[in-house]
Amino acid sequence: MSVEAEESKSSILDISEWIISEHFNTRGSREKFILEDYYGFRYYFKKSKEEAGYLHEFWSEVIAYQIGLMLKFPVLKYEAAIFNEHIGCLCRSLIGQHEDLIEGLQFLQAYDPSFQVFNKSGRNRYSYQLIEKTFVSLGLSVKMHHVLETIIFDAIIGNQDRHQENWAFRVLVNRKSTIVKAFTDVLAVAQKGYAMTISGISEYKAYMDVTYNALLEYTLIYDNGSSLGRELRQDRIMRMLKDENMLLAYIKKGKAEIRWHDQHISHFELVEVLFRESGYAWYDDLIKRVKANYDENLLYDVLESVDNDIPDSFKEYKLSPERKELILKMTTFRVNYLANLL
Repeated sequence: MSVEAEESKSSILDISEWIISEHFNTRGSREKFILEDYYGFRYYFKKSKEEAGYLHEFWSEVIAYQIGLMLKFPVLKYEAAIFNEHIGCLCRSLIGQHEDLIEGLQFLQAYDPSFQVFNKSGRNRYSYQLIEKTFVSLGLSVKMHHVLETIIFDAIIGNQDRHQENWAFRVLVNRKSTIVKAFTDVLAVAQKGYAMTISGISEYKAYMDVTYNALLEYTLIYDNGSSLGRELRQDRIMRMLKDENMLLAYIKKGKAEIRWHDQHISHFELVEVLFRESGYAWYDDLIKRVKANYDENLLYDVLESVDNDIPDSFKEYKLSPERKELILKMTTFRVNYLANLL
């Protein structure tokens, strides 16, 4: 039975009979299984980082999807699921048959081979400016609205982990090596100082021909679990609900992983500076869309029902009423903050 067929029966899917595809590898910090359903579709099952104290982390993926759905963001669908003795969240693979991913890191290193992320200096170079320059040099300026959508969505959910492997493009698998070579050819010219005039050179035309035949699209927004206060313990949640200043301080200090130049600034600071300086006319429209579609009552209903069907054997994973209240308050504040920019 597919996920779609099961979702009307329960808010928690039981996928214990699905098959583990053990020959696939995953990256990231959370324990994952790659599973196949009865029809051979590939899914990712992720647990919370319980050893770090983030018992309820997988719920952040599920709730973030529901928020994205409400606000009309292109977000990957996550659902709560049980796999034998494990509980976590489930999502379908971003790619289909004969497709692969080119992650952000590969784009950025194609533009700047010296870009590394293994130390603080390298991470501080991971900036909006680097992403934009890369897109411009690769003829992908038309795709920048996807990056801005992702930045705004991260500000709404307080996501702290939008690193360079947490965004990507889908690509035909048999053309990936061709595209990477085309990156190299065109950027070898661009890096000699001709970046603004490379549209006339033969390498650029070849690159564009390859890219638009094989590069499919910016993926759905995925890996949103480092959000919605997932790291907060119950005692701190209780204090924040009683102390509005403490709550607002927590919300406002949350930092975006994507820098502004070399400055590691907050989500709100990044959204504000982009609002003033991005130069993209549709940036205002993104914020207007958020304002028009946010429904606090609907989010309340989602939070109230999201864990209703959790079995008694997993009852410690239920969200406390206080955690649900905090998520609602934080999300409402963040949406209102964005709306006030207009």
